[in-house]
This record gives sequence, C-alpha cells and structure tokens, in this order.
Amino acid sequence: MSNSASSSTTFGCSSSTNNITELKQSVVKNFFIDVQARKPNSWYGKCSICSQGVADTYGTTSNFVRHMKTKHESEYEEWLAKKNINLDTKQRNIDDMIKQKTNKYSSINPRQVKLTESIIKDLIIECGVPLSLVEQNGFKNFMEIVDPMYSLLSRRQITRDKLP
Repeated sequence: MSNSASSSTTFGCSSSTNNITELKQSVVKNFFIDVQARKPNSWYGKCSICSQGVADTYGTTSNFVRHMKTKHESEYEEWLAKKNINLDTKQRNIDDMIKQKTNKYSSINPRQVKLTESIIKDLIIECGVPLSLVEQNGFKNFMEIVDPMYSLLSRRQITRDKLP
C-alpha cells in the first residue's frame, strides 16, 4: 500500500469534520481514494485496496474504519503498528482502572519503610491491633487508598523480618 492513494483524495467536508480525530482521519486519507461529499450529510470514498465504496455521515469515520478492520485486517494492523497505535481502543471502565496494578515501592523506599514502621509501631504495638489486620480485605483496601504504591507485608513477613 503506497501513499499515492492518498494524493488523489479530495475532501469536500464542512467544518464539523474538523472534530474527527487525527487517527481516524488518517485511516480515510491512507486507505480511501476519491473521497467526496454526497448528499447533505454524508461523504463517500473508494477503498484503495479493493475498490469497494464506503459511505458515512459527515464527522464520523466508523464505516471506513470498520471496512478496514473486517476486509483488510492485516493491512490495517500493519499500518497501526507502524504508527505505534494500540489496537485496543475500547474505553476502560472505572472498576478496571481502580484494579489496575500500579508500580509498587521497593522495600528500601523511604515511604515504604515509614508506612511499614507506622503500621507496626502505631497500630500493632501501641493500639494492640492483631497482626492479622494486615491480611484483612478492609485494611488492604484502606492502604490502597492511602498509598496505591505501598506494598503490604504479610503477617509472616512482619513477624520474621520486622519484629524483634
């Protein structure tokens, strides 16, 4: 697929198409020729690979993108790879974002050390909270909110490595 196909592209689009993302516009520019306005609210172009006509509403490119994904998947994926674009454009839901694992502190990070010492000294020793606290879901959730990068220690790690 050469870029010569995009050189014959003509856009007769209104200002509403200025809102199309650069990626989606480039799908049309790279894979469709003779793109032109049709009817009051649509545009049309021929696929430069198979010459099939594709039409869509002004300001949208879903039909053009769908054509590439279903009819010319390998060419489309190769083009995306060259542009370093992730194929998974699905928007993540908030639960997935919350559960997404973040980078954790190393065991010698000052913040990790300070939080661990505080849990041991202030909660376990001073308040008399049992060691099993660190393995309870409520405490794990609490610490995730306090500092998502904090690596919780197990009860065994605390007794073996942190307590005298």
